[in-house]
Amino acid sequence: MIFEEMKKAENKKAFIEKKSSSLSMNDQRLREVSDYFFSDRIDSDLDRLIAGDYYMERPKLIMLRKAGSNRRRKVYSFAIDDRSLLQYMVYMVMEKYDERYSPNLYSFRKENNQLYLFRSIIRNDPQREHYIIKADIHSYGETINTDILDVKLKEWLKDEPEFHRFIMWLVTRNEYYHNGVLEKGFTSVMSGNPLTSFLENLFLAELDETLSQRSLIYVRYTDDICVMCEDKESAEANLALLKDIVENKLGLTLNEEKTGLIMPYEEYDLLGYKFGKDLVEISDNTYEKITVRMKHRANRLLRGISKGYFDKEEALRRMAAYINRQFYATGEHAENLGFAYRVMTIINSTERLKLLDQLSQESLRIVGSGRKTNAKYRIRYSDMKKLGYRSLIHEYYKRYEEGGLFRPLEKTDIGKNSV
Repeated sequence: MIFEEMKKAENKKAFIEKKSSSLSMNDQRLREVSDYFFSDRIDSDLDRLIAGDYYMERPKLIMLRKAGSNRRRKVYSFAIDDRSLLQYMVYMVMEKYDERYSPNLYSFRKENNQLYLFRSIIRNDPQREHYIIKADIHSYGETINTDILDVKLKEWLKDEPEFHRFIMWLVTRNEYYHNGVLEKGFTSVMSGNPLTSFLENLFLAELDETLSQRSLIYVRYTDDICVMCEDKESAEANLALLKDIVENKLGLTLNEEKTGLIMPYEEYDLLGYKFGKDLVEISDNTYEKITVRMKHRANRLLRGISKGYFDKEEALRRMAAYINRQFYATGEHAENLGFAYRVMTIINSTERLKLLDQLSQESLRIVGSGRKTNAKYRIRYSDMKKLGYRSLIHEYYKRYEEGGLFRPLEKTDIGKNSV
């Protein structure tokens, strides 16, 4: 049983070791998690869950603005110990159930990830000769029907009744704090809930299995779906089937603006990249989001200078650190996890990298000079390098010369119809 397995010291240790390598885990947070896991509190909490005493605090609802738009999305924040325990459950679930998913699912897997997803698409359609179905589910995490989810969980967790009951309590409590006030309302699986990834993947498992059997290639990452078909007839049939399963059987809504059939040789975007004939590039939307964030940070630092919070030199250091966080991960094994590594392993065009370099240097010069005039060009490139600035183009060609780009995948069994 998962709750009993979670009490074992070896499983706690393995989870902490995994968390310690996470980029989102700073030293203070790691100490907090470790203190909880190696105290009596965690076993006491697990015993309460086994007994059906669901003690966890109600989450807090936070409305976050989506990057590059005025729209906001719901995110639920959990108490520190509650969140740590839920993350531990996710770790145990992945250990036990990951192999039950379709090999064509790439979100939150032990082995499959976005790199394998993109490589399988590129390998099967380098000239963009096939028909592509693109689909996106509207507000996926906020609209999953918990009655249907309950049925699916009973099948998946038939040997885990205690865990099943706990999950259903968690997603049907429908209570949360918003601006300090306790409110009631349908929460579904709750974005921000660590278990959401497991529940979202499970909910669409039927779709994964069905379409992977009927198409040249089928890939899914959370609610982003891509289906490759050899001819228009099969593409139209698969699109109709996809809509039937998603909307009629699962009660979800497809985003019509992002769902449809793409003709051969027509460019399309998927998960931040643009695919075309002999082309894989950073998408327009991704580039625009980065531009908005970069300009926003530069403006914030300029305001900080004007209000006397820090001087130009400190603002320049902060801008350089922000750029490196955006493009290069920090910490051990960072190069294998950062934005730059992922992008450079996939793209075959450097136009957007050049523009991002220009954007970064422009932001540094504006912040370093403290003004948006020609005076900004007094900040020299050599000064930027002293601050740790790394050119994306330079890193790209460095990797190319070292043979790090476009190397064959070592993994051969990505998915039954993807290689």
